[in-house]
Order: sequence, then structure tokens, then C-alpha cells
Amino acid sequence: MQQTKVIFVCFAILAVCVSSASADLIVNLRAISVTGAGNTITGEGKTVNLASPGTITYGVYVKPDGLDLLNNEGLLALGGKFITTYGTGVLGNATGSALDPLFNQTANGAQAGTIQDLNADGRMDIGGTADTSATGWIYPLSTTYPAHRPTPSFEEEFYVDTIEYNAQVILPGGTDSSANWFRRNGSSAASNASWTEDGLPKTAAKNGTTYRSGDPVALHAIPEPSALILLSMGALALLAFRRRK
Repeated sequence: MQQTKVIFVCFAILAVCVSSASADLIVNLRAISVTGAGNTITGEGKTVNLASPGTITYGVYVKPDGLDLLNNEGLLALGGKFITTYGTGVLGNATGSALDPLFNQTANGAQAGTIQDLNADGRMDIGGTADTSATGWIYPLSTTYPAHRPTPSFEEEFYVDTIEYNAQVILPGGTDSSANWFRRNGSSAASNASWTEDGLPKTAAKNGTTYRSGDPVALHAIPEPSALILLSMGALALLAFRRRK
């Protein structure tokens, strides 16, 4: 009898843990390439180190995060926008958005988004200005319903959009800028996002937390390699001068 009680308690605890675990739609923005001398990407695409002006290519990755570990998650559509929040180290502008072919069903409303200033900083972002209207938003829409991810794949993500960004001003020593995806938050849950999770249809309610973004991408200004070489040479020359004295 005591053993039965212990088993029951264990199953109850397991049920609580499973029901409270993450089972959501997570959007991750990642830098996938960068041009320009001395520029690099680290931290699985979450940090771009910029020594010179260049073009950053971002990928928008979406993961319906189910719990049953089966290949039964899918993505139909989601609405969002790309915004860069500026520090003092990196300044630039978004220059383009291109939906992945699987999510480019333009005849039914898919759209790459409008390039415009979305946070009144005088620099270009991509997306809509009003949650009540579809106008301007980045809206990947699948050509199937839903678009099941390839096998074996409960750990994989959908690639839905490519975003281009031109980093124009690099000021080493300045504070980091950051870029991220921001969800549409309209009254129509299906217009915000539609997906399947553990084989069940899901939508993103207004002000809900099931559809959300991952960590932002940090844009970090660093000295140019040539500047570092000059500094090193200067330090060595100064050291040699002091030794001669």
C-alpha cells in the first residue's frame, strides 16, 4: 500500500512538471553571415562583433516547442517585426526581408514586411505599426497546413525569413545595440500566429506568452585589426624607448 502511494505521488509530480514545462512558439533571430574587415559572429549567432561597416544577414527561426517528443509540430503563419534598438557603438539600417519559399504564399497574404522606422529613432526597421492592421507586418505563411518539420526533428526549427541589415557607423567603446523579432499582438489570435503543438492546433492570444521571442542579437563595436596592430606597435616602441633610457 505504501509503495502504491509513493508511485502515485511520483506520477502526480511528473504530471505537474510536464504541464508546467515550456510548450510554446519561440522565435529566434540569429546572425548567419556578416561582411566587412574584422567582423565576426559568435555565440551561435547571438553576437556580432563589428570592427568595420558591413552587411549582416539574419535568419528568423521558429520552433513550436511541444512536449511529447514526436514529429507532430508544425507552423502555418506568424506576424512580427524586426527592430534594432541602438546604443552608441553601432548604427545602421535594415535594408530588406525575403521570406523562405515554403512560407511565401503571397496569394493568401504572406508578405515580407515594410521597411520603415518603427521606434522613432530615425533608422529603418521592418514591420507594421498597428496591431489592428496586417499592413506592413512580416507575415510568413506556409504553403501547406501545417508545414511539418522534416524528420527526425523535434529539436529543429523552421527557417521562415532572411533579413538584411547594413551596419554603417562603428564606434569602438560605445554601448551595444541589439536586434530582435517582436510579435504582432492583435485581437485576432490566428492573425498573430497559428501552429500545431503535440499535434494540436494553437493560436497566439493578445497579450499571451505562448508566442514570444528568444534572446536578442547583440551588435558589439570593436577596434579594427589594423588599429590594434598600430596600438601594439606603439606600445612596443614605447617600451623599447624606456629600456634605452
